[in-house]
Amino acid sequence: MAMSQADLARRQEVTPPPSSTQRPLTPPPTDEKPFQTAERVIDLCKRIRAGKDTNQDLDVLFKLEKPEYEYLNEKLEQDDELWDYIQDKIRFCCNTNTRTIVIRMPHEIHERFIDKVEGGIRTQIQTIALGSGKLAEFAKRVNSSRSAEIRFEDSKSKYHPDASFRHDIVKYPGVVIEVAFSQKKTLLNKLAEDYLMESNGNIRVVICLKLPYPKTLREATLSVWRPRISETRDGYMLESVEEVKDQVFRDDQGNPVDDSGLQLYLSDFACKTFANKELEDEDAQICISGKTLYEYIKYAEDSVQGAQYVELLDPIIRKRKRQTTPEEEILSSDEAKYAKQEAMEEKRGDDDSDYQNRSSGESFSD
Repeated sequence: MAMSQADLARRQEVTPPPSSTQRPLTPPPTDEKPFQTAERVIDLCKRIRAGKDTNQDLDVLFKLEKPEYEYLNEKLEQDDELWDYIQDKIRFCCNTNTRTIVIRMPHEIHERFIDKVEGGIRTQIQTIALGSGKLAEFAKRVNSSRSAEIRFEDSKSKYHPDASFRHDIVKYPGVVIEVAFSQKKTLLNKLAEDYLMESNGNIRVVICLKLPYPKTLREATLSVWRPRISETRDGYMLESVEEVKDQVFRDDQGNPVDDSGLQLYLSDFACKTFANKELEDEDAQICISGKTLYEYIKYAEDSVQGAQYVELLDPIIRKRKRQTTPEEEILSSDEAKYAKQEAMEEKRGDDDSDYQNRSSGESFSD
């Protein structure tokens, strides 16, 4: 049956930060260094674009003061090419209220595991859609949005989840899925709260899956976060609640845990008011057992760590690249300028041990 919940709290009024004055595109002189963290955010994005920070799973948090956050926005607005790359290729989450930036580049194990979890949920929704009545009509319009950007009305904050599901009629996904290595569980907790609070409870469930780091830990856990309205002395408060906390579905010996698993309801896939109107007193469960989650992660690890076969090109075959277009020649010129600028920044970093080209933002860990 549908789960009851008080009406959602009034939307927060958030004023976007004012535009800052123009800033130079080059890093500040070493005797000034006013915005080091912002420069490290830019530098990390450039390194990712250049293929220098893609070998390992990347989850990095940066916390900025207001002037520095404005400075970062200004720089990104001035560099259209880099900003286009960030939006297209990097999971770049920014919260304008807390002025935090999270940069993520998921490991292939994560991507394959997420695909299995997403598929398991989608298959059950499709099965419900094959029926009749309100449940079927509702399920027919619930679809995966993958990692599509989520941008909230009350702020300029934006997020790129690992996976999400949204009913066609509502603006925000009802269910969001995030995955990270277990050493970085604080990252998932923060993201879960951000999703629930920034959406004013429109996002009904955030599923956090914490996987073992390759070749080290074996334990894998599941957490489920939901919004809740609580009555306090100061009135009604919207808060995020971890209803399922670090439930183990694979133990530290690598064995499946049978009495665990993910439990959702069809009504979770849209905001409460809309779901209640469409479904009334009907609902349906969507479950993935702990054993199935175990099988998903085992498949993801085996398919990545066991992938070795490569077809070699016959030595007698030579490569011939196609002729570049004028537009591509311009792009190559821009890349050369970036390479020169990066070399200058690296030299400046060598001269000043306090300036780091590689991002040293706060990493999430236990």
